Amino acid sequence: MPVRPYAVTYVIDPNMSPERAVSLVERFRAQAHALGAAELRVYATRCDEAIGHLHVVMSFRCAAGAAAELKHALDSAEGVHRASVHLLPEIPPGRPAADTARSLFGLGGDDPTRP
Repeated sequence: MPVRPYAVTYVIDPNMSPERAVSLVERFRAQAHALGAAELRVYATRCDEAIGHLHVVMSFRCAAGAAAELKHALDSAEGVHRASVHLLPEIPPGRPAADTARSLFGLGGDDPTRP
């Protein structure tokens, strides 16, 4: 199976304790790594300070089956809302998947098509 760049996004319940939220993010980071994700990067930010949603973006390279398995785990996790998997455009050689994910999801960075 070919290895492609992906981003997985999800929102953590604002009622979850900060310790539990961090534990959840780390759990999914470890699961992605165990599934063979390469160039794994995780970004987490508060969507709305008043509400307190924690929005998480994970970017990595892996086979399609690994991305689907991670999505299934997120969908069945308590406290995770709106999980989605995004196949990213092919990345020019030497440019990390993280740069493309940051650009596409408004987390800073520059033009994802530029090498």
